[in-house]
Amino acid sequence: MEVTVYGGASEIGGNKILLKENDARIFLDFGISFKKTSEFFEFPLLQPANIDDLLKTGLIPELRGLYRYHDHDAVYGADGPRGVLENLEERRHDAVLLSHAHMDHYGYIGLLRADIPIYLSKISKKIIELYSRAGRTEFHAKIDHLQFENLEKCSQVEVKDLRITRFDVDHSIVGASAYFIQGKKNLVYTGDFRMHGNQKHLTDEFLRQVEKEDVDYLLCEGTRVGQDKNEEAPSIEENTTSSEADVKNECIEIIESEEHLIIYDASQADLERVKILHEVAKKTGRELVIDSKKAYMILHLNEDERLMDGLPQKNDFKILLGRSKLSSNQKLYKELTKTCPGFYLETRDAGRKNHERELLDDTSISPDNFIWGPELRENLLKDSNEYILYTSNGPLLLLHCGTCRTQFSGTYIYGKAEPFNEEMEFTFNRLLKWLDLCNLKLAHAHTTGHCYPADLKDAIATINPKHVISIHTEHPLEFKNLIPTGCGLIAPGLFTPLTLN
Repeated sequence: MEVTVYGGASEIGGNKILLKENDARIFLDFGISFKKTSEFFEFPLLQPANIDDLLKTGLIPELRGLYRYHDHDAVYGADGPRGVLENLEERRHDAVLLSHAHMDHYGYIGLLRADIPIYLSKISKKIIELYSRAGRTEFHAKIDHLQFENLEKCSQVEVKDLRITRFDVDHSIVGASAYFIQGKKNLVYTGDFRMHGNQKHLTDEFLRQVEKEDVDYLLCEGTRVGQDKNEEAPSIEENTTSSEADVKNECIEIIESEEHLIIYDASQADLERVKILHEVAKKTGRELVIDSKKAYMILHLNEDERLMDGLPQKNDFKILLGRSKLSSNQKLYKELTKTCPGFYLETRDAGRKNHERELLDDTSISPDNFIWGPELRENLLKDSNEYILYTSNGPLLLLHCGTCRTQFSGTYIYGKAEPFNEEMEFTFNRLLKWLDLCNLKLAHAHTTGHCYPADLKDAIATINPKHVISIHTEHPLEFKNLIPTGCGLIAPGLFTPLTLN
């Protein structure tokens, strides 16, 4: 058995891990490394346009028989393109095991061939599809050609000589998976997981199951390793609570002491946090207002079958539409701007696309539940003590509401991961500029989606592997303080095959 890490070594995210045994080739995740991408590209001035741009910068591995259209070459003449030459390759990779629907784990799967099956949970598949429907337009985001294969909890699939079992685990996104892979050597891949969330029982069940097995190698995430000053609990400086239950209590305490506006900022994919804020809104007597993309995820997750309980239903909350300009091609625009061509006019319906178009076309949603345009946003701010604004993009929300004449006053509750690298620090400092501009106080109510070191130590002891391979961490050697006596530690390098004897 051989493991090659093409992403996720000495970094948080970007997991792309190739496992080989005999003629079996499977990838564990195929995600985007945002840190490494920022070393070469900068939005919007310099962005990759095609797969060659990613290959030449080493952001994806140069492997034959893996990518869609990688075996096609353009032919050009002096007057333009002449055609496309095919040099069809055989498939050389058998499967992808996808741990969860965070971009740093799945973001590049759209580059893969159509005949490589992608195994994942039902919820992960649905979330990825909803992201695509909501309007992802990058060249690597097209997924219609992909072959998704749902794996139920604890179910197995055989890929050549490998037997694979999928388990549910708790993370900051629903549908997260860990995998047990049996071959000449037995290997566990944790994906991202935690032991302090609302779905802790899922991680407990996973650990009880693999505890029974003889595990040779544990590919283990360590996002929090080396970050906490106190391994027993999150450090106070990071403003991170110990559990999701504490997040709820913190929110209630903050909101009950605030007479004006409340904005809660959480990850786009964190639907468990939506459930918490829905309960908090009812407890504090405020109405929940959710940005359109998050609202779309909530209302469509269960459209085919019930995948998640406890989400707010249609008309349980108001939907804040993004600011959208009325197209200058519209007849109405031409009529209204005869004396001022080029003037910025917002639209409610005309020109809306993707998820907002679907929401507006849904006749079961009351028209009164949509908030759009300067007047309605201003009314919302005037009665701000009646609402909680839930967003995944605080600066954009403040930019749109900042066009209103009503002054801001209130508290902005930050519910995302604390910055732990230079890029995240820059993003957070930009948010602080907006809060200062809008005169909003900053508060925190968040818990991590990853294991605290003490919990990680317990999990490793339960699995009891012969070797730990440290991934998804900026401090791979710090695992030495977490592994049992006699357990070997491997800190992999990028693009360097490891032979698992």
